Amino acid sequence: MITEANVFVVGHLTKDAYVKEDRNGRKVLIATIAVNNQKQRDEDGNEGEIISNFYQVSYHRQNLETILPLFKKGSPAIAIGELVAPTRKGPDGKEYTALYVNANKLISLAKKEPEE
Repeated sequence: MITEANVFVVGHLTKDAYVKEDRNGRKVLIATIAVNNQKQRDEDGNEGEIISNFYQVSYHRQNLETILPLFKKGSPAIAIGELVAPTRKGPDGKEYTALYVNANKLISLAKKEPEE
């Protein structure tokens, strides 16, 4: 398992973020950010396929309900924090890696709706 690697994850939310309580009763904002990466061109100059990675982001702060409306499905966002990548065996016997970010900063890049 990879731990203690600080990362910047820049992408779009796959669904609306939500707030829940962790095991200690603290509120945490949960969001999933998708990041598309394109593989390099092959020898013939053809574009490589696009690979999507999904990062589940946990963000612990006070007053999360006030920022929650900024993190809607499709909105661009940046998560900065510690990458945790545990592996597990799936039902098919293969090992899979999940990608989690324990964010110390979560930034919405969504445009604000103009006030009327």
